Amino acid sequence: MTAPYLSTVPRNSSDPVARRLVEGLQCDLDLYNAFIESDEGQNIFIMAALCESRIVYLKNARAGWYGPVSQVDLSLAMCSDECLRSDELHKKAMSLSRCTCAQVSAETFVRHDFCLESSARLLCTHLSECGHWGCQLEDFNCLRYEWDRLYSCASSRVAMSVIVMVIAFILSITPRNMTLDRGAGRVRWALNRDVECSDAACVLSGSIPSNQVGLLQPQTAQNSPDIVPNTTIFSLGSTGIQLAPELQRRVQNLLERQRVGNGKGSDPSMDVSDEAFPVAVEDLTLGSKAAELGLDGKASLCCKLQLDGVAEERQEADWLTWKLTRASEYRARGNEAFKQESYGTAMRLYKRALAWLEPPVSRSDETLDTKIEYSEVELHQVNPTAVACFANMATCYSKLDGDGDVDHCIAAASSALKLDDTHVKARYRRSQAYVASKEFDLAVADLIKLRELEPDNKLFRSAMTRAQAAKTQLRKKQQSAFANLFDK
Repeated sequence: MTAPYLSTVPRNSSDPVARRLVEGLQCDLDLYNAFIESDEGQNIFIMAALCESRIVYLKNARAGWYGPVSQVDLSLAMCSDECLRSDELHKKAMSLSRCTCAQVSAETFVRHDFCLESSARLLCTHLSECGHWGCQLEDFNCLRYEWDRLYSCASSRVAMSVIVMVIAFILSITPRNMTLDRGAGRVRWALNRDVECSDAACVLSGSIPSNQVGLLQPQTAQNSPDIVPNTTIFSLGSTGIQLAPELQRRVQNLLERQRVGNGKGSDPSMDVSDEAFPVAVEDLTLGSKAAELGLDGKASLCCKLQLDGVAEERQEADWLTWKLTRASEYRARGNEAFKQESYGTAMRLYKRALAWLEPPVSRSDETLDTKIEYSEVELHQVNPTAVACFANMATCYSKLDGDGDVDHCIAAASSALKLDDTHVKARYRRSQAYVASKEFDLAVADLIKLRELEPDNKLFRSAMTRAQAAKTQLRKKQQSAFANLFDK
């Protein structure tokens, strides 16, 4: 079941620009918004759009669209007026942005050697280094961790880039109806010098999450005398197309073997592998990289494919542990702020902790907004931290200037009680908020429950006495007011 405190609609989810960024840049909408709250969300969204346009401009400049631009001048080019589009979003961004980030963004972009392919990743790098808008360093480092896990940076795997494109293409043309479970794992590939495929013989290797398998729409060749009518071909943005049919067939066979095995009750963590098969080096179009690897263009390598279910399960477990760790750290920082009576800061930190506890997004073809449901075991790990954060937020709201923020105090305490009906601190805080708002019946109901939980607690006993006395006094005042009304 889904944890009841989780929001269902992320910020900007219906915004066409956000949707365009998500679909065009292949960043996840839920990740894009997951740790952003209140006014910071709009500012960060604006900066992401600005970064996107800078990336486009830089790529065009680097490609020579605007004439020769030397490396040292790239950051200046990024800061120029021409770098920013003139549409309403960017006009708004320029007017609302509270800091001038163009130069820093450009320097960050250049320093990372153009490997940041999405505005979200560039934004995370920039904000984690600059700390604008009070954003916490850990937020963006951890977001980068997730993006790097899902969308590996090309510059970190230069030696494998061409091979990855070939394998990625094969995965992209695997049918949609060949669905995978959460624990389906990764498609691992390796190019080896011999058919034994030993570690010592490995030349290049890598892996791609099998849950990113999707269908590349086929194109039917028309009016070509060299192609048989009704033959289906697949568009490919890189060379290496000779490998596609064989690799496609083998990947499909592996997926089918795994599906059949799971249907028969086989252990999903068992690896499913394929026999090594020859691949011509010249078909890989490695260019100068072939010489660096000591490969003869006329030679052959042995390619081996494997589906590994264990690694993905371990990755998901690691990600849950990561989320719980980050949430606990924010909770601890919130507790420190609370001790210093910085209640506003404490509430912000508790909210960040709760944001970290949201479940991961589903890699669904139908929607970008579907959350993966936590299992019962996972909820037992997540809920205690969430309950503590909600209860502490309720206390913070009660201690704000004046009489506190009663409504938000009640809401936060109620959220805690939805997760743990026996949480004494949250129920007591809500009862006192009900008293402050003169909802004495509700206050008494909470105090009765507290007396049941802790019969010998003197604090609850005295609070019950005060609440009942206040309820009686209010009733007398109301009766007197009604009596005076009819006497007139």
